[in-house]
Amino acid sequence: MGMNSARPLGLLLLLLLFMLPCLPATQITDRLTECTPPFTAVGGKCLHVSSTSTGSWYLMKDFCETLGGQLLIINTENIHYYVVKYLENNGYTGRDYWIGANNEHADGQYHWVDGSKVKMGTPFWGARDGHQEPGVATEHCGMLFRNNFYFMHDYRCNEALYPICEAR
Repeated sequence: MGMNSARPLGLLLLLLLFMLPCLPATQITDRLTECTPPFTAVGGKCLHVSSTSTGSWYLMKDFCETLGGQLLIINTENIHYYVVKYLENNGYTGRDYWIGANNEHADGQYHWVDGSKVKMGTPFWGARDGHQEPGVATEHCGMLFRNNFYFMHDYRCNEALYPICEAR
């Protein structure tokens, strides 16, 4: 009798083990991520999406630093997904946002604000007029473009956009 009651329990544990990867990661990681205001847990990072401060890429980089953070680094598909979902679920759509990428380094490559190289191509960068971003020689700063499902685009650094900051 003890052996028969152990079998259903073992099968249940095995089933739960196989279902674990299907659970939404954001709920688990956000519960484990503790953020101090004004930052909010999003996909395992602490983010602040400003709906009031707007300015050039450099001004918004400074803005994030005054909060104890930096402009957002999107170096995985997961964080990109969770950021877009957060924007959609919290009424932050309809705006373009600065992120922490630019190509003003001597090597001409895009780098994040922490100095690491930005991954090029899909799934991060969008397309415009049939061409893969980044594409315009006069645009040097990275942004999330609302008209292209919040894929990354390059843009003129002196334009006024809202920032997405992440805590350091």
